[in-house]
Amino acid sequence: MHVLVTRPLEDSERTAEALRAAGHEPLVVPLFEIQPLAHDIPASVDAFIATSANALRHACLTPEHCAIPVYSVGDATAAAAKQAGFRTVHSAGGDSADLAVLLKDRLKPGNRIGYLAGLPRQDDALQALSGHFTLLTVETYGTLAVETLPEEISFSLRKSQIDAILHFSPRSAQVFSDLVDKEQLFAEADRVLHVFISQAAEIPRLTHRKIAVRPNLAAMIAALGAP
Repeated sequence: MHVLVTRPLEDSERTAEALRAAGHEPLVVPLFEIQPLAHDIPASVDAFIATSANALRHACLTPEHCAIPVYSVGDATAAAAKQAGFRTVHSAGGDSADLAVLLKDRLKPGNRIGYLAGLPRQDDALQALSGHFTLLTVETYGTLAVETLPEEISFSLRKSQIDAILHFSPRSAQVFSDLVDKEQLFAEADRVLHVFISQAAEIPRLTHRKIAVRPNLAAMIAALGAP
């Protein structure tokens, strides 16, 4: 299958490699650009958490930070934490709700948690922890969406050269939907299979859609079916 990947370049390479390994042909056309943000990360915390590999890639970390345990939302973010230098890494293996459960199980009430995050984000499950822990949010990067649909996507949709599209967040799905509406290409987009990372990201008006059984890349590729 020819699968459109609209993630930022920092994330698209791993996605493209996994698609090729599964027998698919990725078409990488980012709809988002990552922009690092100036920030200061506290060292006097009991643990760090991260829901995004980009939050770790752009974090200004010191050896003192990396000696503190970090809890990640999933395995890909855990791998980024290890690459960033963290020595003790725990993965929730799911979404932010799973991470919140893990934190309540492993940490003590009142613990100080440094939350390495991006802008914008949807993290109600984690923000709810502020009544249980002291949550110190540090925004290390921002994600800027394009304002018009790239010509490569427009052309491929018109020529029926895309079989499926992967949507990795509610925001990315909504941005794609808004852009195809703006270009009057919804009918063309509605012909292809749309795979969403979670129910929260789903665009119900699309005819052909699937939701991954787990919120990770492997489950999204499995939802594509056979090449």
